[in-house]
Amino acid sequence: MIRFPVFAVLGPLAGYFVFIGLGGGIKGDSAGIIFGMLLPVAWIAGLVPASITAALDQLFERLGARSVQRYLLTGIIGYASAYLFMVENYFEIEPLFPFRYDWGLVGAIPAVICSFVTEKLEIPV
Repeated sequence: MIRFPVFAVLGPLAGYFVFIGLGGGIKGDSAGIIFGMLLPVAWIAGLVPASITAALDQLFERLGARSVQRYLLTGIIGYASAYLFMVENYFEIEPLFPFRYDWGLVGAIPAVICSFVTEKLEIPV
């Protein structure tokens, strides 16, 4: 049962770093303040996709998917779940964020990382 805490803590944090990387970084004198102020918002926004991804990662494990197979399937689910917040943005007249296909990496990369970490934590050494 370590899966959901790992996905809930590590998933939104890793997604936030990927989001910053895809967005070009945080620039300016107040970068630390901006980073700290947006971190709770990123955690709240990333909690739902991380929970969906954790549930399906557990399903893939129960269905017998091996390591690499599970990483790829979880990455695909993470990619799709990252667009949950972009669906509303897609139908707006003037979207807040431009619809780019690489924004799915905000969910895919953390999903694979969390799946890998969960597997390493659950396997006794």
